[in-house]
Amino acid sequence: MVLPTLEFLYSLDMESLKELMVSTAIQVKAPEKTASKALGSRCVFFLFVAMMLFLVFCRSADHLTEARKVLDRARRANDLRGFAKVEQLYLLAAKEHKDNAMVLIEIGNFYADYSRLLTNRTMYTGSGEPARLAKEKSLASKPFFDNAILLDPRNLQGYMGLANFYLYGAGESPTEAVKIFQKLEEVLPPQEVPWQDMSMAYMAMKDRENAIKCLETALKYARESKDELFIRKVQEWLGRAYALQGEIKKAEDDEKTYQKLKKEFEKNISKN
Repeated sequence: MVLPTLEFLYSLDMESLKELMVSTAIQVKAPEKTASKALGSRCVFFLFVAMMLFLVFCRSADHLTEARKVLDRARRANDLRGFAKVEQLYLLAAKEHKDNAMVLIEIGNFYADYSRLLTNRTMYTGSGEPARLAKEKSLASKPFFDNAILLDPRNLQGYMGLANFYLYGAGESPTEAVKIFQKLEEVLPPQEVPWQDMSMAYMAMKDRENAIKCLETALKYARESKDELFIRKVQEWLGRAYALQGEIKKAEDDEKTYQKLKKEFEKNISKN
């Protein structure tokens, strides 16, 4: 009996491994001409079993890596079957990394992406089944974000995942999203609070006054950071918010302020 290499075993899927193990057991049960050969076959078999156990351990520890690889291929191919396989791998990884907030957030974000893909499929097919599954996958994301926040109460990504669940997912509650952003105000320094995202929650509530206040605060910290691209983005959002409020003059004045700031920024960059 020849012992297969570990590389060969690792290349097999689980079904093939089971078949190989059964065939090996049959070989060991077959009568040997001498006692020494029988003993040798049994020793090889037990060594084979040890290799199998080691292989299963290695694979279980690698569910997260495998999920990421399969997800990358599924995203490129826009493959729903691939997403279904990734889900199974991530559920195994969740058990293995239940105390790792960042892994839980990664899995929550996967479910949010899965839901969006199903929603897009619904738009193209007009079928109700993808819509039902989209809601199901969106709802599945929430416990992962909740548990991540319990593990790490200052984790911005966990809060953002939960806020997006209420804003764009099955949560369908901008009010709850605002509460999450308000919680972030308590646990993070003000310059780290995602004020621009909070403004979107207020906009969804048609509370444009508070949305504008959030964007003005975002602009303040953007200017302090001298991030010209982010300043421009916040300026655009703020201009739209002013326009919605009928405050066209403020929008125009604000654009002038931005252009002035931009010139100063470019001047400083050229000096450096």
